[in-house]
Amino acid sequence: MAAVEGGDLEVLKWVIAAGCPWDDQSCPTAALHGHLHILQWLREQGRPWGKFNTACTMAAWKGHLDVLKWAREEGCPWNYLTVSHAAWGGHIECVKFARDEGCEWNLAACVGAARGGHLEMLKYLVDNGCPISVDK
Repeated sequence: MAAVEGGDLEVLKWVIAAGCPWDDQSCPTAALHGHLHILQWLREQGRPWGKFNTACTMAAWKGHLDVLKWAREEGCPWNYLTVSHAAWGGHIECVKFARDEGCEWNLAACVGAARGGHLEMLKYLVDNGCPISVDK
């Protein structure tokens, strides 16, 4: 929903009141764009975290650590995709937070770092035990 991307809560409220249908990807979209206030309002309205790529994954991908932390505190699910997307985006603080909080990782994190061209991230991942091949 474009109103979520724009980040203006009053516009979002207006389009919903005018009959614009809800979008199941509204929470991940708000997180992707770093609009914590929009994400908070969406959750107050009972909107879902997202299906495959949740709000946590999208926040991590774009380095919105504040959004990632809030979403986790509120119970947003995450998995290895959260770490791999943070690595792809080159956001070490998001990777560290996710790992410190017990989020799983796997080869996809190294793939993400390589895809994003983030050598220092790749070194960090390998130095901290992330598998770099399916054989490890």
